[in-house]
Amino acid sequence: MSNASDFIIENGVLTKYNGPGGDVVIPEGVTEIGERAFSLCNTIKDVVVSDSVTRISDHAFAECKSLESIVIPNSVTSIGEEAFTFCTSLKNVDLPESVADIGEKAFYKCPALANAEGFVVFHGILFYYAGPDGDVIIPREVTEIGKDAFWYSNISKVTIPDSVKKIGMRAFCSCELRNVSISGSVTSMGTKAFCSCKNLENVLISEGITCISDEMFQYCEELKRVVLPSSITNIGREAFCGCRNLANITIPDGVTDIGYGAFDSCGSLTDVIIPSGVKRIKSRTFGYCRSLKSVKITEGVTSIDMWAFSGYDNLISVRIPNSVTSIEEWAFNPVPIFFIEDISRMPSCHRPQAAVGFAISGGGKGTPGFESHSKYIKANAAKLVDTAMEELALLAMMCREKLITPKNVELYVEAAQKTGNAEAIALMLDYQANKISDKQKESVEKHREKEQATVDDRLKARQGKKGIKGLNIAVTGKLESFEKRDELKEFITRNGGYLASSLTSKVDYLIMNDPGSDSAKAHKAQKLGIEIITERQFNELAGRAFIMNKQALIKYVGVGGKVTIPNGVTSIGNYAFTGQKCLTSLLIPEGVTSIGEKAFCNCSNLIEIIIPESVRSIDSDAFEGTPIFEDGTHWEDNVLYLGHCLLKAKNSIRGAYAVKEGTQCIGSFAFVGCKKLKSVTIPDSVMSICDGVFFNSKCVFDGCLDLTIHAPTGSYAEQYAKENNIPFVAEEG
Repeated sequence: MSNASDFIIENGVLTKYNGPGGDVVIPEGVTEIGERAFSLCNTIKDVVVSDSVTRISDHAFAECKSLESIVIPNSVTSIGEEAFTFCTSLKNVDLPESVADIGEKAFYKCPALANAEGFVVFHGILFYYAGPDGDVIIPREVTEIGKDAFWYSNISKVTIPDSVKKIGMRAFCSCELRNVSISGSVTSMGTKAFCSCKNLENVLISEGITCISDEMFQYCEELKRVVLPSSITNIGREAFCGCRNLANITIPDGVTDIGYGAFDSCGSLTDVIIPSGVKRIKSRTFGYCRSLKSVKITEGVTSIDMWAFSGYDNLISVRIPNSVTSIEEWAFNPVPIFFIEDISRMPSCHRPQAAVGFAISGGGKGTPGFESHSKYIKANAAKLVDTAMEELALLAMMCREKLITPKNVELYVEAAQKTGNAEAIALMLDYQANKISDKQKESVEKHREKEQATVDDRLKARQGKKGIKGLNIAVTGKLESFEKRDELKEFITRNGGYLASSLTSKVDYLIMNDPGSDSAKAHKAQKLGIEIITERQFNELAGRAFIMNKQALIKYVGVGGKVTIPNGVTSIGNYAFTGQKCLTSLLIPEGVTSIGEKAFCNCSNLIEIIIPESVRSIDSDAFEGTPIFEDGTHWEDNVLYLGHCLLKAKNSIRGAYAVKEGTQCIGSFAFVGCKKLKSVTIPDSVMSICDGVFFNSKCVFDGCLDLTIHAPTGSYAEQYAKENNIPFVAEEG
């Protein structure tokens, strides 16, 4: 029996139990059993709660593995989150009807509480499934499927009755399900509800459901077919991200919001129609949909964010409706041909292909959009020469509508001759002969001589100089990689240049992120012969390939190829190099200690990387989508190693695994999905194990039971195992 000295009680709250265990009676006068009051107390067996108690707080009895029974009186009205989680011996609970509020996972991983079918159910909430694999029929008494209830279960089929109103967060995450049917009675579905169900192929969602939650089907790699009802109004962030076999999906007309990255990395998706209710197409909504070949944007959409569509191989053209008023730079990458009436609504990087689209569609005088397109083409004829030689429809239209100004005729003739294309040569020779007067030809020659003299002067002036030293730089418009103008000024000054306050003939470059703009400054720069460059071009010119925050590399803005990260960098941030297709080789210097989430994700041509021994932390998916990750060269027995780091183990790994000798770092979520992994032998060389390494590997640290760590006594791995309550077996060093 209990003594008063066994308890620490403050203002009616029992905050800590220090007794010997066995049978415990909560003293009268206690009104609340506090958070973690009995947590990890493996000596208590039976508990009687006094009728003065009204609340059992979060984690109050968590991981009391010898606890077998608890009597809860009618006075209790609330039980907190994970109050009895991992009480693996708990088999008797008297839970009165007075308990109106039960927190998430209150009875999670309490297998001894399961009924004959394997369900742990209280007050209509299914907290945990401890039954057999295969087909499962959820009983009709269930109104809510709790958080993590089936997480990493091997069930292959589930029947959800129409009594269920709510499906909790990660309820079926990483199950072996193949088909799922969700009744229209369900009014709420939590984040990641069916995430990482690797075998899931078909999903039928009934009429009445209005929202697909964030990351709901994320990484369901075999998902081929999804039927969404017309009642759906919202598709959450990364809802279908990584569903690489999803070939088609119909987005209902009633949808008004599609979250960031909703269909990112759906590599088999070929066609998509954006309904008119969606006003904004967010960043990476269709990123890395490599098979995408048709996009229909319905009238009503008003804005398209940067990288909304990226990483595709087959998308040739896109028609932009008149309702779209904002398109961010590189909204489409690679850039397809655009059909748009008002070219001024396109970012500068997309305008050349919009001009091509106008030409292909038979654009000319009298057709809608001719005024804006002709104005742009005339002002940017010199910049369009390569595009015109590749797309002869554009060249033909420029000749037909006399959009090649006299000063650029010779440039176009020379370019046509260089291509060797008979049609291009004929077009330009005819244009030169018939569309230019003798007076204009004389003007062309004078302009050519003047331009050559200017180029020569610039070359002489630049001899022996590097970067922006000695250059006068002006800027107009909004900046992207500099937070403030003062930051740009400081950078230019520090590197020996000058930030001009106004446009004069002494200015060398005008930074303008929309160089095709018809602004007064753009016209003045052209009149003065000032070269207009984008901020990215300025970064290249200045050698500013890296955006830094003190010693942290935040973003890479260089041109790719072989890249060496500067000395002094200590960390590479989340998404720092994501999607840099031109990056082929990377040298990370000694001193870098951490690499962030998806830092090099989808750098599809990165074939060589050197990681120094100073690196102690590599976050999740840092190298996903790179040849290093995909080609198999660095995989050893289904485990990916890069230098001294273990990055990822395939889900097929099972039984016992020994980490390679000499390994110093195990990256975040390295063993995610390795459900059948029972033991890991970690050598003494390992000095760092990142967050969530055994996140889904049956370890105590994250709600799993079956993993054991084997390592030398006194090693970092032993310390890690003890800190995270993972069973540990000492091995000889």
